[in-house]
Amino acid sequence: MARLARASTEGELLQALAALSEVEERFTDALALARELARAREKLARLGADPESCTWAAMWAGMRFNELREFGAARREFEFVLTLPEASRERMAEAQIELALMLTQQQELAAVDDYLASSEWITREPAVVRRWSAATQSAPGEDVAVQETIAQRWFSARAQLEIQMGRPDRAAAAVARQEKLAEASGDALELWDALDNRMRLMLTLDDEAEALRWLDRPRTLELIEVLASVDPDARLKFAARRATAEYELTRTTGADPAPAKRRLLEIRDDPGAPTALRVEAATRLALIGCDTGDAQLIRAALGFVREHPPTASSESVVGATLAAFLDALEVAAAVEPGGEPGALDAALARLTHSFTGFVGTWKRVSARRIGLAYLRSSDRYMIPSELLRGFVTRDGPDVGGREALAWIHRLHTVGGLASVLFADAPEPELERDLDELCRDGAGVLLIQPGRTLSHLVTVDASGVDVELIAAERDLLHMCAAFSNAAANAIHESNEWSSPALASALAELDQRGLGPRTRAKLDHWSGVTVIGDESVGHFPLDALRNAAGARWGDVLAINYSPSLPIAAELARRARRRGRAAAESFDSLILGAPAPPSHGAFDEPLEPLRIPQARFDAWRARLAGRVELHTGVEAALEPLLASGERELAQIVAHGTSDPQRNSPSGFVLHAESAADCAVWSTQIESGRAARVVALAVCGAANRPVSRGDDGRSGLAASFVLAGADCVIHTDTDLLAGSAVDLFERVTSLVSHGHSPARALAAARGERERAGRARVQDYLVHCWGAGLIAVAESSAAPEPASAATSSRRSLWIAIAAGGAALLMSLAALVWRRRPSRAS
Repeated sequence: MARLARASTEGELLQALAALSEVEERFTDALALARELARAREKLARLGADPESCTWAAMWAGMRFNELREFGAARREFEFVLTLPEASRERMAEAQIELALMLTQQQELAAVDDYLASSEWITREPAVVRRWSAATQSAPGEDVAVQETIAQRWFSARAQLEIQMGRPDRAAAAVARQEKLAEASGDALELWDALDNRMRLMLTLDDEAEALRWLDRPRTLELIEVLASVDPDARLKFAARRATAEYELTRTTGADPAPAKRRLLEIRDDPGAPTALRVEAATRLALIGCDTGDAQLIRAALGFVREHPPTASSESVVGATLAAFLDALEVAAAVEPGGEPGALDAALARLTHSFTGFVGTWKRVSARRIGLAYLRSSDRYMIPSELLRGFVTRDGPDVGGREALAWIHRLHTVGGLASVLFADAPEPELERDLDELCRDGAGVLLIQPGRTLSHLVTVDASGVDVELIAAERDLLHMCAAFSNAAANAIHESNEWSSPALASALAELDQRGLGPRTRAKLDHWSGVTVIGDESVGHFPLDALRNAAGARWGDVLAINYSPSLPIAAELARRARRRGRAAAESFDSLILGAPAPPSHGAFDEPLEPLRIPQARFDAWRARLAGRVELHTGVEAALEPLLASGERELAQIVAHGTSDPQRNSPSGFVLHAESAADCAVWSTQIESGRAARVVALAVCGAANRPVSRGDDGRSGLAASFVLAGADCVIHTDTDLLAGSAVDLFERVTSLVSHGHSPARALAAARGERERAGRARVQDYLVHCWGAGLIAVAESSAAPEPASAATSSRRSLWIAIAAGGAALLMSLAALVWRRRPSRAS
């Protein structure tokens, strides 16, 4: 009997394997094929088939389910492979990568990182790529073709993750490796996947012109023809990408958008096109309707999308985000003239309902350590923008603006930094937070980017007001133009005479502020700017008021990534109270001795700041001052500065784009490899209440819409206990930077708030004819409006003789001791970015 049973089982197994080899020929319906493959995998496993056959069936089924966006079924198949200890390492790696690609679509980004890094074989440099770099031979028995395919998929997954997270430099490196592997294989589907990622990256960077150049390359056109022989929809996919790029380019150039719009309509209305491609075209058409104020086009596009709902559950990040996005488009249609009575009420009711699910699902994602960037792409940042526009249209700036702020405030509690600060705290309350930020004549200025127009929301004791300013895309470009022009000016003369800088400032002045906002700023004692993270850095300090003075000379300006974070840091600073002048405690780490070799691509120039210069600085600070320079300017004193009121660092900046928090600075260390200080080290210690960084590019980090600053150096100091960080996202000339920071910290130690001290120091330098461009790129982040010392006699302004000596020092320092990072790197980091 046992022999008969065994023979029967073997016969069934052979039949199952034979059926599996013919399964694709027997099914024309994609979903039916995927389900049959899943059933075959279950049967093979039950009958005891070899692991390779089982994993092959599971991978085949999972990839088919994934293409159909049947994510739950796909996940079951991939996870089945990972449960088989007998599966080959190639199959295990494939399952990890396919899971990562699937979870990227679902925005489960923390898990994506885990899957891409968990295999010993698949690491940042897959084995086959490492061998290329080392020019070594593959090991006996290794299937190089399989490894190259897996590595190509790994780089594809990494590229998509980096695009989603708003890190285009990392994405570019991954796409380049993917393209190399795809070209080596010659596989049409792999080549198309690489091209598709290249297009996504270019559209993320608003580089539609370059995207079109890539699409028109002879190599691309050849690829489309090859691909069409195995994928009948290849030409349609190509046409959809091209139409999207063409339309987005017209928003910049002013060219006629009609041809691109017409092509998207053709794809939407083509019954033979894949449903997913038709829905993508319809969604793009809805955005065109928003751009042109065409409510009829928005409604028609939404009607099509709602008739073809995605399989993603409303409980998932993708499903909840899409639901809120579609409801935001309904609001966009309802606010246009000629809408039906009650349409806006109904649209806002739907949007506020879906908004709750949107925030709730993204709270789960915010466990990531790095900046969340939950508003990176248009389907996300339009949600709060249209909600704000709808409430203001219906209820007016004061009532409607406050209603919208309540929802935006909830969204601000989602993020890497917020999730840590509020982990054990009650849910933040809007009115309580606004009361905290609007004390003593201060106000709040919130920038809410929008696709067609952005909003400036001002809040003070008199109420809420809302003004319209330039579109989000234009704000990104204007802020980037200013940043790049300022960087050039600093390198050339550090003066305001640059035509490019004047032009960038004039455009920001005209399109970045409204008249009512200007009037408010004129009467405020200080302002907390919220949301400039979404557009890079909005340089309010450098803009001029009606009297011709720069706001940074006359107004205490503080920046913070969100309403609840700004209020929490202000409350924390107030609870700590003020230190008496005699007990004010400071640390200065100045001009660390640079490493002699090995740590950096180019040797660092020593910061030749005389010891007497630091001694004079120490003498101007109130209370106790600990000074470490040269070889004594090391990490240990910084990590132990938690009981101090002030920590001042004068050092070279450094950057590593492969880190989640890319900016760092250089202190002295015995080993050259240990001299760079990064966020993880900062967070392992305790920071002073105010941290002042005379460090090039200390504020640099990926520009991510909605990111609450978690990936920045300032956030690391805040998590280590700081209330306020004074830093810059540009290069600094050492002599001028030392002058500015000495005056600011002296004023802080005598009772000024950091933001007030910065304004006073700049004003003094302006009146003495010594203000420089870089002075207005230094800004306060966190709780800059709260003083940390009791008021005492402030240090007198520098004497004329001292100013003369400083001028001589500046001339010497500018020649050989500039704190200069690469201008090219700065320009790249500050490029505007948008997810496709």
